[in-house]
Amino acid sequence: MGTLAKEGDGLTVDELSKECAAVDIDHVAARELTLEQDMKDLRERLNEAAEHRPQTRSAFDAIGGDDLAAEAEAARQGALVELREVAEQYVRVRSAATMLQWAIERYRREKQTPLLKRAGQVFATLTGGSFCDLRGEFDENDTAQLAGLRPGGELVRVGGMSTGTADQLYLALRVASVEDYLGRAETLPFVADDLFINFDDARAAAGFRVLGQLAGKTQILFFTHGQHLVDIAERTLGKSVNVVSLLKEPAASAA
Repeated sequence: MGTLAKEGDGLTVDELSKECAAVDIDHVAARELTLEQDMKDLRERLNEAAEHRPQTRSAFDAIGGDDLAAEAEAARQGALVELREVAEQYVRVRSAATMLQWAIERYRREKQTPLLKRAGQVFATLTGGSFCDLRGEFDENDTAQLAGLRPGGELVRVGGMSTGTADQLYLALRVASVEDYLGRAETLPFVADDLFINFDDARAAAGFRVLGQLAGKTQILFFTHGQHLVDIAERTLGKSVNVVSLLKEPAASAA
C-alpha cells in the first residue's frame, strides 16, 4: 500500500484499480516487454554517465583555471544534467513497470476460473489448512504453473509438494471437475478405489468429509482393503455410511 501511495501519481487505490481494470492485458504484456528493454538501455546509459563523471572531474582538476578549465566545467555540468535526466527517466520507467506488473497479477487473480477456486477450497479442507488456496502461477517463460498457497503467502508448486499432498491436490481438482460436470450433465456414481492410500488418518477424515459433501449430489462408491479407513469413514460420516463387505467365499461353498 505504501508503494502504491508513493508511486501512484497521487491517485487513490480505487482510482488506480479503475485504471488497471480498463487496461487490455495483452497490450499490457507487450508494453511490459518494451519497458524492460527501455530499462536495460537506461541502465547502460546510467552506467556510462557514471563512469564518465570521474574522468571529467579528473581532467578538470588536472588542467587548472584557464580556458580549458571552463570547457571542462561545462562538460561536467552537461554530464551531470544528462545523468539527472537519465536517472529521472529510469525512475519513471521503473515505476511504470511496477504498476504494470501489479495490474497483471491483479488481472490474473480476478480472472481465476470458478473451477480452480472450488478446487482451492477443497484442497484447503483436504490439507487441514496447511494450504489455503490454489494459484495459477506463470514462470519466467510465461508458462502456466499450478501452485498451492500457504496461509503465510508462500507459493509451493506441484513439484515441491510431498506425494500425499500432491494426491490431495489431484483429488481436489477431480472433485471440483466432477461437481462442475454434475451441474450440467446426467448424474453418474463417483467410484474411488483406495483413494486415501497415501493419506494419514487426519487427512483421510478430511477426505471423507469432502466425499460426504459430494454425496449430496451423486452416489459415492469407495472401495478399500483397509479396515482402518472404514473405521475413519464411520467416525467421520456416521450413519450416512453404508458398509458392504466383499469377502471371498470358501472354495467348497463357491463350488
